[in-house]
Amino acid sequence: MESEDQRHEPPIRPRSRAAETRVADHLRRQRLVRMIELAQSYLGCSKTQLALALNRDPAKVVPDSGNPKLDLVMGLSDVLDWPADDVAEALWIDPLQEALGQEPLPQASFEELNRLSLRAHREGDHQEVRRLCGQMLRIASTPRERGLAANRLSVGFDQAGRYAKALEWARIAANIPDLPSASRLLYMANLANAHSMMWQLHEAIGVASTVLNESESQSQNDVLQCAKGVALYVAGSARRRVIAEQPDRLPVDGPLAVRPLEGAVALLEDLAARRADDSY
Repeated sequence: MESEDQRHEPPIRPRSRAAETRVADHLRRQRLVRMIELAQSYLGCSKTQLALALNRDPAKVVPDSGNPKLDLVMGLSDVLDWPADDVAEALWIDPLQEALGQEPLPQASFEELNRLSLRAHREGDHQEVRRLCGQMLRIASTPRERGLAANRLSVGFDQAGRYAKALEWARIAANIPDLPSASRLLYMANLANAHSMMWQLHEAIGVASTVLNESESQSQNDVLQCAKGVALYVAGSARRRVIAEQPDRLPVDGPLAVRPLEGAVALLEDLAARRADDSY
């Protein structure tokens, strides 16, 4: 028999997932917007031209729901030269949450996993790099550790030739809050390189220039020197690629390509000599 209190107690209802669904749709829409921008950059076309290539209304290339239909996924697969599975993964799976959700927890310490992943990187074993970095992300407890793991995971994807994933993880690494300044600039330099590998040359030059400008006000150390060396290399290499596409820019971009490359060689060779490490 029910008590008076029980009879007037409101029924228990399952918790609504509407809020979580709205957040997921918003994040997926953001990823779709970035992918559309990537496709425009890859093809060197306007949004209207891309819409025509995708057989979409230019005003509705990105659906308000953030939930693309199969024809849009397949169209992006065609224009980006990606497997359809990679397009779907990039849209529906949050890379950081996916990595953090892997089981089981590793038994090794973060520093041990860091050492092993660095060795795998230098041996060119990109599959092992990605496996170990996933474990590093699972147990990372500081901004420094999260940034290091995400940055090396980007490098692992770069080694595998999966440049879109490398760009994604480089962006994650560079945007982790509360990183040491020198580490943040190094990850930004690697982000510039990831843009360059995707042939996003103006983005690469812009990010590399930001690294070089901000590094001038920082206390100098080996991490910052490496960041400057990478940024100079990217700035010079990206301008060389611009010249390859637009030979008429040689008089302007030629000197702007040579000087950064010379500076990169000087900085990175100095690091290699002082640290007895030819990986630089």
